[in-house]
Amino acid sequence: MKKIILFAAFIFSFHLFAQKGKVTYTGIVLIDSLPEELLPAGASELGFILANENNQPVGFGFEISEFNYEILGKFGKEYDNFAGVEPKAFYRNDTIFFWSHIKYKDVQTYNYYSWDTKKLTLLESVTSDPSKEAAAEGEAELRKKNVREASILYNKVKYVPAATEAKTAYQILSVAHYLALEAAWAESYKEAVEYMDGAFVYHLNKSLIESADEFAYNKIVMANFDQKQADSLGPWIAKYALFLYKADSLEKSIKIAAFVNMCYPKMTEAYLVRADALYDQNNKEESKPFYDKYLGLMTLKGEESQIPPRVGERLKEVIKNE
Repeated sequence: MKKIILFAAFIFSFHLFAQKGKVTYTGIVLIDSLPEELLPAGASELGFILANENNQPVGFGFEISEFNYEILGKFGKEYDNFAGVEPKAFYRNDTIFFWSHIKYKDVQTYNYYSWDTKKLTLLESVTSDPSKEAAAEGEAELRKKNVREASILYNKVKYVPAATEAKTAYQILSVAHYLALEAAWAESYKEAVEYMDGAFVYHLNKSLIESADEFAYNKIVMANFDQKQADSLGPWIAKYALFLYKADSLEKSIKIAAFVNMCYPKMTEAYLVRADALYDQNNKEESKPFYDKYLGLMTLKGEESQIPPRVGERLKEVIKNE
């Protein structure tokens, strides 16, 4: 710890008018040296300002000239003119608690000091990185197959490069899709939907399916995902629509399938899901153009043998009732 320096100035005191009258300060007790990015412009040290009456620390600030102090704020209150960080300080029972947060970083520093009216002693210094902790907890939840919980935790991670966010988004969606397929094979479609729902809680994945049009969607994809990753997104979202349909979430299934139709107009599966969901809602006439589209694309691809018999049967029924 840097040697503590106590400036005593009982003749030359600095006066500041507070709400309840004049407050006289006698000096400043410097705290440990802090990184330059924590300091305001023009300050080389930070300290706790002493009151003249009882030599107790009453505020937080720095010396701008001999016996002249810049008060950042009183203890227990937030400070609004401190460039670089967001500091808070409290004084209770001869113990000072000082907290600082560097802007554009998620690292927080906590320092505890004891004060005996003459000497400031560091009791404990703790550094916390909430983003790093949230990322570690998110990974742990993902390993436990708790996709939604992982997404919520990863959403708390701040100040990371876009490439890192994209990697996280893809990882969450990849795990969710794998788990959803396992559930679907066991015909546990609601469980499959829950996995996929959880993946879209993560902000970047959420922005994908909330895109207003195909341009907005493709802009997000091109800005964040490489080609291999981008090629997986469409089929995964189409599977999401299918799982929703199988879980009887027809309205949401139609919404997601329509989104896939918009962004991936040649993806056949989404047209079939959309048509089936509309048909099951008894919107049979509305289902026809999507059965037609599905039928046309499958024929164009030479995959007529894979077309389910119900497609032709339902088209005939709709045409018959027109």
